[in-house]
Amino acid sequence: MPSPRFLRAVTDAVAEDTPLYLLRLHCPDFPDWADITGEDGDFPADWAPNTMYFVRNTEEITSRGKTYLPWIFDLILPGQGEAGSAASLRFDNLDRRISRSILLLPSDAEITVTAETILAETPDIVEESFDAFKLNQVKFAQLTIDANLSPPDDNGEPACSVSYLPQTAPGLFR
Repeated sequence: MPSPRFLRAVTDAVAEDTPLYLLRLHCPDFPDWADITGEDGDFPADWAPNTMYFVRNTEEITSRGKTYLPWIFDLILPGQGEAGSAASLRFDNLDRRISRSILLLPSDAEITVTAETILAETPDIVEESFDAFKLNQVKFAQLTIDANLSPPDDNGEPACSVSYLPQTAPGLFR
């Protein structure tokens, strides 16, 4: 549940704090980060194996012990885009680190994308968290990387968390 401070930050015309998207890309097949460098230098040393960390911001953010690199990206969550319920992700491909990392993957590799929202002044408190998505249909352009996101497979989940039985809800069974 988002805090009252977060709700004020996203609804007030002039907010005292800035909401930021955090993005984690995880794949067991990502290469060793020490082998991939860009014009801006190496990846941060505090990154977990097989995971990349990005923040939609102009400055690095440290959240829960991990350094999130500033990156320009657009995350469209299900039901919020023009195409209806499809989720998508667009990254700027300015220094080619992400594209090189993805291109080095085997064709059957699965990349999981996890997004969270924080406030800039309290980066260790997650205000909003979204289910992990699977990155698929990746398209590389000169300046961008576009990908569709598929929701997690929830076929094994019950459609409803409550069972309606004649003994507990007799009004439904008349």
